[in-house]
Amino acid sequence: MKSDTDDLPTLEKARALAARGALADPAAIDASVAAAQAIAREPVETRKLAGIVLHADVLRRESWEEEVELPPALFERYPTSTPDVPEHFRAEGYQLIDASRGAKHAKCKNCFLSPGTILCTRCFGQPTPDEGTCVYCNGAPVTCTMCDGSGETVRATLRHVNDRPVAVRRAFVPALPEAVAALVAAVVDASVTPPAAQQFALQANVVESAYRGASALRAPEYRGHQFGEALDAALAAERELDRYTDVVKREVRAYAWPILLLRFSEPDDRWIAVLDDADGTLRILGVDSREARRRT
Repeated sequence: MKSDTDDLPTLEKARALAARGALADPAAIDASVAAAQAIAREPVETRKLAGIVLHADVLRRESWEEEVELPPALFERYPTSTPDVPEHFRAEGYQLIDASRGAKHAKCKNCFLSPGTILCTRCFGQPTPDEGTCVYCNGAPVTCTMCDGSGETVRATLRHVNDRPVAVRRAFVPALPEAVAALVAAVVDASVTPPAAQQFALQANVVESAYRGASALRAPEYRGHQFGEALDAALAAERELDRYTDVVKREVRAYAWPILLLRFSEPDDRWIAVLDDADGTLRILGVDSREARRRT
């Protein structure tokens, strides 16, 4: 059975990795030695932090209308109800008749002289002796293109409905020492989906267990790892989604990205960050600006 820390970065994992000298660049042996020397000692400060990966999907539904004249058969084929909200987030287009505006049947204005047919626009029903029978109409009546030969049209309001997806993928990290801030930010990758076990409810506060009718609020955390400034940034990014109008579907998923931050005073004062990358590979960052890692 796995322990609670199997998928969390720990000092023990970092020490084992540094001791084996497993590096991203096998030739960078100095980084491995520096890591082993630093991590073998006891840190003077330990912080359990977590970044946040925010995945949000929004489906916007935009529509516009136009007055049209349609053949009766085509009018009957159009739906009259707005499509249901789909389960997916894909761009799609729909057309429907706005039944609330009503529809009006009338004789076709395009073929009123000969209901259902019109003159050929090439020969106008008068083939010339030089050309003989018209190759376009072959001397036969031409079906009216406006009414499809029915002799009448239906004037109605046609609504065009377009679903447009918006995908937001962002990553946030808490405030970190300058020595490791950029390195950690480069590892916390918003383009990938972290394991489902790391998903959490994105909210400003969580309620502690109530006692005798009283309750207390605290900032959310992930298994003892604090989000810090990353939480406020992620909440602000979620609020930005409110600027999208005509939203018919919205899903927001937040994932924790655990970070172990260690400060050592010997052999010199340095910060080291330990975390997994997008592939589940343990990374040791901040050791002489090089990275030690092992595929797990």
